[in-house]
Amino acid sequence: MKTSIRFLFTLIICAAGIVSVRAQSLTAQEQAYLALEDLIAATPALKLPQNRSRLQIMAADLLWKRDEARARSVFSDAAANILELQKQTRRSREAELDQSQSPAQLRQELVLTAARHDPALAYDLFQRTRQQKAKPEGRVPNDETYLEQLLVTQVVATDPDFALRKAQEMFERGEYSIAVVSVLEKFQEPRSSELPAAYRQLLETVVTAALKATPNQQDNARALLLNLQPLLPQIEKYLPARGQAVRQKIGELSDRNKPRQGMDQLTYLTPQGTSNNLLTTAASAPSEVRERLYQQAAIKALDEGSADRARQIASDHLDTNMRGAVLQRIAAEQKLRNGKSAQLEELRQTLEAASDRDRVSLLLQLAEATKTDNPKHSRQFLDEAFALVTQPAANYQQIEDQLQVAHVLSAIEPERSLALLESGINKLNELLSAAASLSGFEVQIFKPAEMPLPGDSKLGAMVIRYGQELAIVAKSDFRRALAAADQFQYPESRLFARLSIIQAVLGAE
Repeated sequence: MKTSIRFLFTLIICAAGIVSVRAQSLTAQEQAYLALEDLIAATPALKLPQNRSRLQIMAADLLWKRDEARARSVFSDAAANILELQKQTRRSREAELDQSQSPAQLRQELVLTAARHDPALAYDLFQRTRQQKAKPEGRVPNDETYLEQLLVTQVVATDPDFALRKAQEMFERGEYSIAVVSVLEKFQEPRSSELPAAYRQLLETVVTAALKATPNQQDNARALLLNLQPLLPQIEKYLPARGQAVRQKIGELSDRNKPRQGMDQLTYLTPQGTSNNLLTTAASAPSEVRERLYQQAAIKALDEGSADRARQIASDHLDTNMRGAVLQRIAAEQKLRNGKSAQLEELRQTLEAASDRDRVSLLLQLAEATKTDNPKHSRQFLDEAFALVTQPAANYQQIEDQLQVAHVLSAIEPERSLALLESGINKLNELLSAAASLSGFEVQIFKPAEMPLPGDSKLGAMVIRYGQELAIVAKSDFRRALAAADQFQYPESRLFARLSIIQAVLGAE
């Protein structure tokens, strides 16, 4: 009997060892997919349909390449939860949802996420979750039209023929969308076969609608016509009788809207153009925006490292007030660039008199500033910052300090970063428990017995932040990061933190 028992224990130990070895042999991605399946299985137990649907949308997106049939089923579950949320919001308007938790926002996430994988599935989900509403007067797009426009624009990249059919259907319903222009432009790209007959039909429909626009549709006409400009060669090829009319109409609208065009140029060129681009545009721009363009050209020249050229542009083209503002900025930028050592010394002096609240931020700035030139001092500053945040946080500012230090450490010392994050999760659990107890009295974070995530509360934002930081360290220690996420006591917090980790390992945004 004793021999049999010993033999049985030996078998159990061997089996456990085999399981352990097998688990260790799994790649991080394989472990992430196993964790994803666990997350999908746990999601239906959540109380709020908005939490269930958001998790299911993101989980289905991650699962698609590995198991398309399963992903389709999860997308369908998300749609069912959005329908449930729509019913709840129709029944009770007292408990308002924040924008990120609204049925419309979640529906948009569902449809556009599915569209990345299968346009037909996306349209099926779009139709299945449609809410019947009275059609607005005129041609002002309602929520349905707007979402379909987004859908057509996204689908054209993966299935242009499908997008072409849907765009034609929109125009046949009298829904004039500039998203259709994206579909037409896609068909200008080199193709192995001739353009389909539907292309010419849609092109003619768009041109007709744009040329016949009434005065109260003038904004729509401008958008359609000005966006048709790159398509003029196609219009003249397939609709030669319409080409001249389109050119003339574009010219009329261009003359009428020069000030707007100038603002469009300013908006586009400021983040993307060079100082030369801005100078060239300014020379022929409407007077209303010319000086602004010259101002941006001077600033752009400064960003490009040419302070002398920036001064020259300001002196040649700007009036006294604007020139003075630009010259002041140039002087400040040069002082900052030339005074790095002085800046470090100033930071050190400020550090001596700073409060603990400010010391963490200053120490991290010093650690970053000395990282390249003096790594030893940089590490010392970082160690000092770490020492200041090891105690349990007493307010949100201290939690933020812990997160900042953990973020810097995640790239160089993930162990210490995880230790800080685990400590912070314990504090968040206390706060979540307190918020749940006070729900209906002092705070309304839990609705009714679960916290919507991301939500519109600072506490919900912190839960998401911790998940994002765990996701960074998960790339070096997946199991411990997942274990840290499991320290969240409330299932919604735990699952969202886990999802952030899984997304990071699987390479998703």
